[in-house]
Amino acid sequence: MQIEYFGKLNDIAGVNDHIICDEILPLSIDDIIEILTLQNPKLGEILTQNSIKFILNDIFVDGHNIVNKGDVLAFIPPVSGG
Repeated sequence: MQIEYFGKLNDIAGVNDHIICDEILPLSIDDIIEILTLQNPKLGEILTQNSIKFILNDIFVDGHNIVNKGDVLAFIPPVSGG
């Protein structure tokens, strides 16, 4: 399963994307955020904010959705501009 980071999350994560081992799946998005928080507490702090959007296989979802083998999960920070 692949995780993609957009906007300021790229800088905080230190990567644009990375792969999570399919053997630990299925997991909820909330569970994945807990794992990411252990690896990078600053990233975890931001991912738990209500303003972060989750896209699972090109569909907006919430943290209770289950991620399975082969899925793509994207974390999208709020976008501002004029």
